[in-house]
Amino acid sequence: AGTGTAGACPAAATNSPTIFAFAANFPGYSWIPIYGFSRIGSYTPVPPGAIGRILPHGSGNYGRPATRPGPRSNPGKGDLMQNIKDFCLKDMVEFSAALRSMGTGAKSMEEVADRIVHYLHDNLVDQTSGKKNCALVRFFKTVPYDELDGELQEFARGVLKGPPESPDMKCMVLLASAGARHEWNSRKNSVGHKAIPLPSEHFIDAFPMVRQIIQQMGLEVNTLLRPDPAVVLDMSQTTYNVFYIPEAVGSQYVPVQEEFVIPCGVRSVIGFGGVLPSGNLFVIIMFSRVPVPRETADMFRTLALSVKVAILPYYNIVFKESG
Repeated sequence: AGTGTAGACPAAATNSPTIFAFAANFPGYSWIPIYGFSRIGSYTPVPPGAIGRILPHGSGNYGRPATRPGPRSNPGKGDLMQNIKDFCLKDMVEFSAALRSMGTGAKSMEEVADRIVHYLHDNLVDQTSGKKNCALVRFFKTVPYDELDGELQEFARGVLKGPPESPDMKCMVLLASAGARHEWNSRKNSVGHKAIPLPSEHFIDAFPMVRQIIQQMGLEVNTLLRPDPAVVLDMSQTTYNVFYIPEAVGSQYVPVQEEFVIPCGVRSVIGFGGVLPSGNLFVIIMFSRVPVPRETADMFRTLALSVKVAILPYYNIVFKESG
């Protein structure tokens, strides 16, 4: 993440635990520890299935095992549940480690995406009221039209008002959804966002949020729609910016104001993601009921790398098997 480097934080004494971590530059900090710890001279990485809370050496456990995403049953000091307005460096490190583990035991990218959105929705919480910060969290990924099932192809054709000119046309597909309403917890219940066709830069102008996501993340629309194989590797290794709308009410980039933003109390919107080696974009969008400052939104840039680690093994197994 960022301009990442590897490094160690020196211990005060030989029997003190030492952080050994991949690190990332972050505004206000020289580096951010991502995972790993040991005593001096014996560096031991945190197992992939562990969530990154670092425990005393000799405890026999490096962190809480990856289990069903969601809030812990006994919230209290040290738990991962956090209010997004108080989100800090420590929370970012813990959430990052948790998200990296979401791919364990999954059979498709859709399954991993579902775990991720529910984890974020369930663990960003006002600890005083118990109310979840986000009205809605969604995971999108671009997928070529000819790799969609019949239902999604039909949806894309309906938006296009006809068949696509090319079978490899990119579509922005809703891969997972978690929200305050029952119908928001399945991608198949979406009315208008199941598979947004992206045939051209001009067509995307009709979807201002999609265009803003691409632009704010630092991507060129045409490069995303028709990636040059020669530059795909560079695209996939780049750390991208966050999509950030500080005030959702009245924003031209956040649609359905009267039906969604205002009645659901959406205050800010954050999106973060990246590009896979295939050249396809993935992005998570969070509709927060709590105002989110810029410095907090910037922290989610680092979480994009953890999401990428979780979904990358499933880049060619995108959808769950039906039935």
